[in-house]
Amino acid sequence: MTSHQWGVRIVGVSSVVGLFERRQFLVSCAAYGLGSLAASGNGRQTFKACLRPETLPLSGQDSSGTWIGFGPDLLRDLLRRAMPGAEFEGCECLSWSRALRSVQTGTLHFLLEVNYHPQREHLMDFIGCTDTERAYLVAREDLPVQRIGTLDDFTRLPGNVMVIASSVWDAEFEHRLVTDPEFGRSFVTESNLKAPAHRPGSQHIQTSDAGFDVEMARAILRKKITGIIVGAAHAARIIRAANLQTTPYGPADRLKAIDIDAFAPTFTYLVVSKQVAAKTRIRLRKAYEAARQDGGFETLWSRWYPERALPSDVSRL
Repeated sequence: MTSHQWGVRIVGVSSVVGLFERRQFLVSCAAYGLGSLAASGNGRQTFKACLRPETLPLSGQDSSGTWIGFGPDLLRDLLRRAMPGAEFEGCECLSWSRALRSVQTGTLHFLLEVNYHPQREHLMDFIGCTDTERAYLVAREDLPVQRIGTLDDFTRLPGNVMVIASSVWDAEFEHRLVTDPEFGRSFVTESNLKAPAHRPGSQHIQTSDAGFDVEMARAILRKKITGIIVGAAHAARIIRAANLQTTPYGPADRLKAIDIDAFAPTFTYLVVSKQVAAKTRIRLRKAYEAARQDGGFETLWSRWYPERALPSDVSRL
């Protein structure tokens, strides 16, 4: 069965070029200056941070609703060092694209675990490196592939692979998406995947993170796409969404995460909106540097990742 019969439009080079043009349009529209920071009930300056309640040890909430995890603790430590008395308010972001728009307008100030890309520097200030991230291909368990060792391995897969439009993984991969039409035809983006039949009138997949994960799980199980490229935490969420599906889709109705060794591990960063005042961003960078120098960062890491050593690439920064 062809990709068109599954409701998927193949992305050629022109579509991918359009994707990068949209990225450039977003960053060129970014404004500069002071951010709109709210005052809490006690009069303290309050920042808004995009956090996830279900991704411990990175972030989560305890029984009282307090944000816990490495990310929230790092934010508290940096604010204590940079702006004593300031605090943050955690909010769950519905989607990455909405988070970017909120950072652009200054209604959201902090994001965790963001991959670096030069085009993003117009939107956000990269305060400091927090971790490294590997990429995985989430696919059906019956796909006879154990690893993606080279970029050309993608072209040997039986169908199209989903690439999240705003994601950043590997420079050579992105270059080939733009310059190699044959390579680009192996991939689709979110906007190319039509909504399922039970959602009449809708032209796009759901925009919330939970809805997106369910849609991706169903699309892979139904073989609309072969898989999707995501990080480890996102892969776990999509696989969990597939496990919760009650309707069997075939003899192997479960998903797996396949290592993409063709991509080098990427650094992830704590970032702050450039709508926040420049002097505040400078203080936050200095606070991060101080936390690295006096061991505060490593202490927080050991507290939340006791069985995982700080990645050597991060510890050298």
